Formats: sequence, structure tokens, C-alpha cells
Amino acid sequence: MRIPPPIVMISFGCLAYVAQYALNVPWIGNYNFLFAGFFIILALLFIAPSAIAFARAQTTVNPYTPHYSKTLVTGGVYRYSRNPMYLAMAFALIAWCGYLNNLISFVCVAGFILYMNKRQIEFEEGALTVIFKQQYLSYCSEVRRWL
Repeated sequence: MRIPPPIVMISFGCLAYVAQYALNVPWIGNYNFLFAGFFIILALLFIAPSAIAFARAQTTVNPYTPHYSKTLVTGGVYRYSRNPMYLAMAFALIAWCGYLNNLISFVCVAGFILYMNKRQIEFEEGALTVIFKQQYLSYCSEVRRWL
């Protein structure tokens, strides 16, 4: 059973919030708003264009139905990351952890990435390999999974 990626991100964000009370290790001081703002902008620069690219290609954005994919989207932000939507979520988590100003909370970002690799991305990549075969394998050899 898979959990929707935004719920996974929010869950790890909640863990980061709890971590600040369990073991608070401040690290960035008064610059936490600048740090968080920078990563929120990065998140927006990846999430918006990737969603637009899927809409233009008229293919599914639903991570549970990759078998409905009609087109392999490889342009725009997909030239830099095979998973820019998940990358945007990771950037949003980094922003949140920076805002919390707790070094320990960044462990949650690593947890999110590991979880997504194992529980979501591997599933999607397997389905896309079946659908698009050599075209997808070629794309994977040229573009990294995250960045």
C-alpha cells in the first residue's frame, strides 16, 4: 500500500518538527528565513514547470497510475531530474528544516528521499520501463533520478 507523496512529505515534516523538541541543535541562526525562502523558491521552480509539462503532454500525474502514461516527458525540468516533483517536495522539506533551525531535523529529509526511492520511485520506474522500454532506459542513462 502506497501513501500519496504529499502525505509522505507532510509526515516527514511533522517528524522534523518533533525532532526540534526532542534534540534541538540550532545551526543557522537569524538566516533561517533566507535559507527557507531560497529552498521554497527552488521547490516552486521545479514543481510548477513539471506539472505544466505533464498537462501539456496530456499524461497522468498520478503516481499510482503510471500505466496510464501516454507520453514520456523528458523536456524542461525533466532534462535535469527524472523526478522533479519529488525533488520539489525535498526542497520544501529542506526549507521547513531550515525554518525550524534544527540541524537534527535534516535527517527527515534524508528519510524522505530514502522512502521515496524505495516505496514510490522504484515502482514508477518499473512501470515506465515496461511501457516505454528502450526510450525510458535511454532517458534513465542520461538523466539522474534526483538531480
